[in-house]
Amino acid sequence: MFCAGFTYGNVSVHPEARNATYGDNVKIICTTEPPHRFGVDWEFMRNGSNVPKKLCSAESTIKYECKNEINKHTLLVKNVDYNDSGTYTCIEKEGYGPGRNSSELTVYRK
Repeated sequence: MFCAGFTYGNVSVHPEARNATYGDNVKIICTTEPPHRFGVDWEFMRNGSNVPKKLCSAESTIKYECKNEINKHTLLVKNVDYNDSGTYTCIEKEGYGPGRNSSELTVYRK
């Protein structure tokens, strides 16, 4: 899935969809073009929910680790379980915005 943010920039995520097993660590990479020095925000919407949850936009947590580089932004979801299944969205912060793109994660039991 590729989603262009207006005429200012593009945001893409890799992988677009991912299957994982309980206990795995899952990495989602978001790239921004042109390079975006302000970083990105990450949102998570659990399957069956309609309310997104903001994830580590400024700092990492025990469950989520975020790393921002010039145009490569990484979200690491640690020790996944069924509750981590859903949509992870990368959203361009101030600057070029409002580009966004999402990745779908499905977690299976071992």
